[in-house]
Amino acid sequence: MSDESSVAALRQAFDRGFAEAPSDVARNDEELVGLQLGGDGYLLPLAELSGLVVGRRIVALPSVAPAFLGVVGIRGIVTPVYDLGALLGYPRGESSPRWLAISKDPRVGLAFDRFVGQLRRPRTDAPSERVTSAHVREAVRISGVIQRVIDVRSVLAALATNARGSAGAED
Repeated sequence: MSDESSVAALRQAFDRGFAEAPSDVARNDEELVGLQLGGDGYLLPLAELSGLVVGRRIVALPSVAPAFLGVVGIRGIVTPVYDLGALLGYPRGESSPRWLAISKDPRVGLAFDRFVGQLRRPRTDAPSERVTSAHVREAVRISGVIQRVIDVRSVLAALATNARGSAGAED
């Protein structure tokens, strides 16, 4: 399946989620976006995202933040973009990642290379294991594979803290 058809399918599923009455099962499920960073499986909670886009041109800007890639225009709004892999400790790739997960508030683009798909898991599932690594809230087993659930709020809080520190250093 091409990247564009994956985005279209995800967009339709997202829109359908608001158009249809939720079932008892769906109310207890957590929707997740599957992705890979450095060959490892990760999940982003769909409830913490306002969208997912592919193939946007990122305009590079100078920054002291190593994970900052630049900005992108999405629906007329300039959005800062950070390399999600770099924020989680992976080495930064030589090319710009193709995919952007857009956080709800504040609006930030989290860039990654490989979209796996949209997944659903029952909220009643206990975490497979607690994780102590930065920005990962838990690890869960889905279809026999352990995947880490990224804490988007933690990522955004770290970016805000780093931005305040950088602004103070320039004064």
